[in-house]
Amino acid sequence: MDQGILIAYGLFMLAGAFFGWRAGSKISLLAGLGSAVLVFVGVWIESAHPKNGFLYISILAAMLSIVFTKRFVKTRKFMPSGMLMVVTILFFIFAAIRFIDL
Repeated sequence: MDQGILIAYGLFMLAGAFFGWRAGSKISLLAGLGSAVLVFVGVWIESAHPKNGFLYISILAAMLSIVFTKRFVKTRKFMPSGMLMVVTILFFIFAAIRFIDL
């Protein structure tokens, strides 16, 4: 189940890259692709070393949460930064709990 959640979040980031690109933002495309790659690296690490993988994913999610929170505060628009902020904070909570439980 853990792998499924991690992969789903990575796919969510890929979808964000695609929708950002469709809206005309090359920066969103690159940032989304980069974020997705980093998440999938975490999936790979977690498959071999769960504790290290969830530490990596927790740190990544915390950093992304900060980025999305700053964007949301700046734009005050829920879509897309607010939605990404909420989903990423929830993902961070999941990853941190899994790290602590291992």
